[in-house]
Amino acid sequence: MIKIVDRYILKELIPPFTVSLVFFSFIFLLSRILDIADMLVNFNVSFGAVLRLIIYSVSFFLQYTIPMSVMMAVLFVFIELSGSNEVLALKSGGIGVLRLLPSVVVFCLFGTFLTGIMTFYGLPWGKFSFKKEAYEIAKTNMAVSFKEKTFIDSFEGFALYINEIDQEKNIMRDIFLEDMNSADIPVTITAPEGRILQKDSGYTIELLNGSIIQIDKKDKSVHKTSFGAYTFSIDLPESLISENIQKKNEKEMYYLELKKYINGFDEKNSDYYSALLRLHEKFSIPFACIFLGLIGFSLGLRNKTGKKSSGIIYGIFLFVFYYVLFALGLSLGESRPEIYPPFAAMWIPDFIMFILGIFLLYLAVKEKNINLNMFSRD
Repeated sequence: MIKIVDRYILKELIPPFTVSLVFFSFIFLLSRILDIADMLVNFNVSFGAVLRLIIYSVSFFLQYTIPMSVMMAVLFVFIELSGSNEVLALKSGGIGVLRLLPSVVVFCLFGTFLTGIMTFYGLPWGKFSFKKEAYEIAKTNMAVSFKEKTFIDSFEGFALYINEIDQEKNIMRDIFLEDMNSADIPVTITAPEGRILQKDSGYTIELLNGSIIQIDKKDKSVHKTSFGAYTFSIDLPESLISENIQKKNEKEMYYLELKKYINGFDEKNSDYYSALLRLHEKFSIPFACIFLGLIGFSLGLRNKTGKKSSGIIYGIFLFVFYYVLFALGLSLGESRPEIYPPFAAMWIPDFIMFILGIFLLYLAVKEKNINLNMFSRD
């Protein structure tokens, strides 16, 4: 009888977990989908490249959507079991509330395992692969790197502002360029029109009918020169590009790479603490599955309403609460590590959710009803 109940609960948990995972991952993906769709429609980026960017992007979100989906699945299932009086029937048959917990723990450990795969392997792989793919797209289609009404300072030695871009005609209008290669004589270039040219040596920008303004700081003089066409290269040296692309930051490192990177610091600076935060993050987020699942179990058991809609709202609220604690810990751990060390920054949110889960479980065992609209005891 007991094993049948465990199998039944585990079987019931899978469908809502799958639906929640797809739904929440799609919601997270929406934050990037507009930029990706813009590449596909306006910049003639291949569908294969766009699809790869989407796959890489999903790996960023799964470390958060898996724990959230675990909690929502447990919450949904036990709201349903409580609402249909199946929990009451089990209790009448001598199966207590705590006896229902092992199947939930097994499911939460499964979620912890999946999340661990994402934090240890999925996230570094996705982040690094996304960066390389974005570079390849920019290398073959430099127009992706330009945006209207935005100062672009990602190119070495100058800053660029473009008021309007006509993608069909490959024409830029109202262009402002500041050449920062010479500190003594800053050069400002303006042009009403320009275009991107592709040559064997790379990409260049051609400005038309503009002017060059030079300010000599030594003799405090200003020189202005008009031109019909002015062409300059925007390519970085290949050696520098290769070095930047291959160099990983903390989020792009696998566990052993991150450990080696941390051990290589001679002194504890901001980079050291940032890397240490990422190391603890790889463990704290997966373990959040267990504590969030415990909260979902307790709330679902003693839900008065029996409505899944209220469960969705309450579940999202609790996850946002956890995420706010996590983001706050991450921020304080990076800015004030002497007060809020990385270990505390990453594990205190888990500890708070654990305490909350134990408290709610206590109420469930004591049969104190929990209203999903607010905490109240009968």
